[in-house]
Amino acid sequence: MKEQGILAYFRTEEQANKAAEELKRRGVENVQVDRFSVFPSTEERDLDNPIAEPISSLAQNVMDAYISSPDAGVLAAAHPSASGMADGSRITDEDVLVTAVVDESRLEEMRALLASMGARL
Repeated sequence: MKEQGILAYFRTEEQANKAAEELKRRGVENVQVDRFSVFPSTEERDLDNPIAEPISSLAQNVMDAYISSPDAGVLAAAHPSASGMADGSRITDEDVLVTAVVDESRLEEMRALLASMGARL
C-alpha cells in the first residue's frame, strides 16, 4: 500500500479542525493540525510593562514576532498583518495547516474533500 502526503492550508482553526475530523471520520489515521507564522516568535518575552520592556517593532507588539534587529523590525511592521490596510481591515493569512497521510488510491478523493471545505492545496 503506497501512501502520499497532503498539505492543506486554511484561514481559521475552526475550518481546519472540521476538515481534520472529517478526514478521520473517513478513515484517515495520520492527520495533524498546526498553526504557523511567517514571523519567528519566542515565548520567553514578557511585554506586560512597555516602559521597562520597550517593544522593538509594531510587529513584535501586534503579531508576537521576534525581531532581531531594527531593520528587521521596520520590514516586519510593513507587513499588512501588522500595520493593517488603508481601509482598516486585516489580511487573514492561510496560517493553519492540515497535514494528512492517505492511501494513494484515495488521494484525489481526499484532496477534493479538503478543497470543498475551503482548503488551498
